[in-house]
Amino acid sequence: MPGFPGVDFLEVDSLLHDDERLVRQTAREFVDREVLPIIEKHNREATFPLHLVPQMAELGFFGANLNGFGCAGMSNVAYGQVMQELERGDSGLRSFVSVQSALVMYPIHAFGSPEQKEKFEKVMKPRHHDDEHHDEDRRDWRQRRERSQTNNSTAP
Repeated sequence: MPGFPGVDFLEVDSLLHDDERLVRQTAREFVDREVLPIIEKHNREATFPLHLVPQMAELGFFGANLNGFGCAGMSNVAYGQVMQELERGDSGLRSFVSVQSALVMYPIHAFGSPEQKEKFEKVMKPRHHDDEHHDEDRRDWRQRRERSQTNNSTAP
């Protein structure tokens, strides 16, 4: 089945930076490959796809717009692109990621004491695992990001 091509009636894509498009494409491919094939079954059985959590962490979706703690440090626009793609797959999955990011990780990042930050740093960092598809996604995302940063090195 071909992946979702996206729709852009308002030509918003023309306003996005290359790295924002690459982040969206990575999230889009993740949703197409990992979420859509299984989400209806989870919905019918009233379960949550917990096996996707480590993959989303490894892709940098949690706290994506935060710097430090191993977070991706994406722009807010890129973070919005991730949320939009996750929402396309499942609103509960998007809610899970945005709540974890905004109501858990951000307060610790912004207001936590040094002791709290140290305590939660290891929890907030992405964990590595052996899923070959996921590792491939992460490598692709890093390579795309590096190319984008190299190509946009004169951008402010």
